[in-house]
Amino acid sequence: MNKFLLPLFAVVAMIPILIIGLNNDPSKLPSQFIGKPAPKFNLPMLSDRSRSISNIDLKGEISLLNIWATWCAGCRVEHSLLMELSKNKIIPIFAI
Repeated sequence: MNKFLLPLFAVVAMIPILIIGLNNDPSKLPSQFIGKPAPKFNLPMLSDRSRSISNIDLKGEISLLNIWATWCAGCRVEHSLLMELSKNKIIPIFAI
């Protein structure tokens, strides 16, 4: 009988976790960096390794600094929008 109770307790314990997850808004992306200055960085540009870009280069202008990864599902979703912004030259886009 005990071998049936353990899975039952596991499922009952997971129900509140699943309910909390369903109540979260997936469009909200919490970040500790919102409203704070960009961290200091100095990285070479992919198109020309002799040139670099740093947080000082971005100071005083509106630009989009995108941190992405190949495994990131959200990055794949936003890629088409970022390519459209880049093509229309609405704002300068930099990616890390």
